[in-house]
Amino acid sequence: MLVCSGAQHALNCCLSSLFRSGDRIATDPLIYPGMKTLANMLGIRLVPVPMDDQGMIPDQLDRICRREKNQWCFAYARSSESHFGLHAS
Repeated sequence: MLVCSGAQHALNCCLSSLFRSGDRIATDPLIYPGMKTLANMLGIRLVPVPMDDQGMIPDQLDRICRREKNQWCFAYARSSESHFGLHAS
C-alpha cells in the first residue's frame, strides 16, 4: 500500500520507482499534463498511440510497442469517473 498526498504525488512515486531515464511509455495522444511534466523531469519518453472513438487502436499500439521497445502503457478511461492505470506489456 502506498499512501500519497494527492494524484501527482502518487504518479511521482509510481514513475520514479518503476522507470529509469530513457524508458518509454505508450500513451494516449492527449495525456494528463501532469504526467507529461513528470515524465519530462524523470527523462521518460512518452510515445503517443493513435486513437479512434473506442480509444487506442490495438494494431497501432502493437506496432509502436515493437518499434519503440515499450514495456509499459499508460491509459485512462474517458467516463464520468477517470481512472488511471499503468499496464505492463
